[in-house]
Amino acid sequence: QTTGTRLGAYNQKSLIIWFNEPHEITNIRQLLQDGQGDKAVRKAREYAALLAAMQGGEGQVLRYYALNALCAALTKTGETEEAVATCGQAIDLVPWKWQAFNNRGTAYYVSGDFTSALQEYRKAGDELSAEGGARLIVETNIKLAEARLATGR
Repeated sequence: QTTGTRLGAYNQKSLIIWFNEPHEITNIRQLLQDGQGDKAVRKAREYAALLAAMQGGEGQVLRYYALNALCAALTKTGETEEAVATCGQAIDLVPWKWQAFNNRGTAYYVSGDFTSALQEYRKAGDELSAEGGARLIVETNIKLAEARLATGR
């Protein structure tokens, strides 16, 4: 179970300091890194379903992370249409976090829609603070999408 401290109201931009992440998210991430996309999708669906009825600010944020993980897993397995919709659900829950915009951009990129991918990557960049590694990820994705649009392939 995640333990954290929320600074600010849950429905406003706020800072949440997580002392650890839910082990379910760690497990899903590891499955993706190990190339086990189908298993990651199954685990992410189970976790999202488990959290579906959870209320309050912490529940909202946990559901965001579960849906974002499901979006990434669906993209990995090529289910990009569902991935885009799932990332949209995550964004509806917590619209000020960059990760779901970035993952939705990647789903569009994988599907060949580089214009939409670029738009999503730019939205991700707009939501970023001055985070070094995260900013590099988003900037790299923007350059990749721009390059694809420039070459038309």
